[in-house]
Amino acid sequence: MVHHLQPLATLISMEPELSRQPPRPRVDPLAYVAIACACVFCCPFASLTGFIAGFVSWRRIRSSDGRLRGRNLAGSAMVLGLVMFPVQYFVSSSIESSQAELRKQGFQNTFEILFDTTAEGRGRSLEGILTAHEGRRPSVEQVDRFAEELQREFGRFRTVTVLNSAPLGSGIVGLTHQECAIYCSFESGTTTGAARCSVIGTGWSTPYNVRISTLQLTLPSGELRELVPGETIPADPTSSAAGGESR
Repeated sequence: MVHHLQPLATLISMEPELSRQPPRPRVDPLAYVAIACACVFCCPFASLTGFIAGFVSWRRIRSSDGRLRGRNLAGSAMVLGLVMFPVQYFVSSSIESSQAELRKQGFQNTFEILFDTTAEGRGRSLEGILTAHEGRRPSVEQVDRFAEELQREFGRFRTVTVLNSAPLGSGIVGLTHQECAIYCSFESGTTTGAARCSVIGTGWSTPYNVRISTLQLTLPSGELRELVPGETIPADPTSSAAGGESR
């Protein structure tokens, strides 16, 4: 009888020791944050954040006296963040450079249409590069007068360069309203000025769609030549008819 009760007594005596065993170490939450940041591909600063968070987590785990685990996860985040940072920086720089070139080409296309007064279907072409400002936009006659005055003064238009720009607001996705300082080159001279326009991103390989609402260029004498909205955009006749019927 005593022989059979001995194992039970042994288990009872071990129970306090089992209850005193420390809990299983938990994974440091910062290690999860680090690996998640290191895996983000579209932002270089995310991978750099992953590297820093991984290093901090690795130090915390090392000094936790066994209360935290996840050293391998933190180390992986450090390695991945360090490798991905230059790759992501190169990719994002390439994308930014490509978009800047498309934006530049969009401005060039718009100004070529603006100054090409002899093109066939000019009215239709101008509709694609002019936009309204406070419900008004330049007429075809205003644009032709403006372009002819500038080309009499400077010769045939060549190139346009955007020196800097300030956003005035945004609309739908990919559309921004901007005020730009510009530099125009002609056959026999150059001039600077300002343009208020809408810039629409059209994709990864197509030049931006740039629409002008106002434009000012400076002559050598210091005079300004302005292209300003002159005609009111007519209301949609179908909407007017609908409004009349409802009244």
